[in-house]
Amino acid sequence: MNLLLLVNRDIAAFTALQSLLPKLAFANVVIGLSSQVNPKQVVAASESDPRIQQLKQFERGGFIAQPPEAQNFDPFTELATLWHIKCFCANNINQAIIDSQFPMQQIDLIISIRFGVILQPAVIMRSALGVINLHSGILPQYRGVMATFWSMLNDEKYMGTSLHFIDSAEIDRGQLIKISQQPIDYSRSYIFNVLQLYPPGVADILVVVNQLQKKQQPQTISSNQEMAYYSFPTIDDYQQFWQKGLHLVEQQDEVELADLMSRSREY
Repeated sequence: MNLLLLVNRDIAAFTALQSLLPKLAFANVVIGLSSQVNPKQVVAASESDPRIQQLKQFERGGFIAQPPEAQNFDPFTELATLWHIKCFCANNINQAIIDSQFPMQQIDLIISIRFGVILQPAVIMRSALGVINLHSGILPQYRGVMATFWSMLNDEKYMGTSLHFIDSAEIDRGQLIKISQQPIDYSRSYIFNVLQLYPPGVADILVVVNQLQKKQQPQTISSNQEMAYYSFPTIDDYQQFWQKGLHLVEQQDEVELADLMSRSREY
């Protein structure tokens, strides 16, 4: 089975890959990386407050101590090397397909996790079994970005992931396959809650991969909830978040994730 994993170059996607790759040893896997989602908007927001800068640095894994022998340590490259997987920059994936400059000639399934590029029909049609996306929010109420942030700001009881098909360039649309919900832990930070989404989300992906491998079509579900789209928070949105006593990143998050990253090198 030829699998193309499209992920964003951030720490949440990395932890998802850590869980996913050992379970995909049976497949021929290639990883495509996007740099980030909507970089201009991210940079504009991060310049306004050091707490937002800290979040962006954490998401990029900037707190991770580099091994002494590594001048330009890249955890994604290290993980790909560990599993003997090709890893490439996929910022221009739509054009690469058109120009026939693509590292995977035959694609059975595309799996998208936090990927920062909107896939166009030429890419979608290239995959024999389609494209599935793990969205880090409950659909259709939380389309867009940073769904966990908006869920916490809106005092929601639950957060979750939505696994759905991508069949067009419309954002967070397509038939829903599975929604996995869990309580928000308001005693912990935004980034802590985000990272809790991926163990059940990865499990949902693996169920679908197993079904497709057996030539079974995953069942889809419908929702009668009202649709809403969220973009990146403004500084006013962040201020409301902080006024509620909520945190984006805490030192405990850095300690816990640095330990996880360190143990990942012991595979």
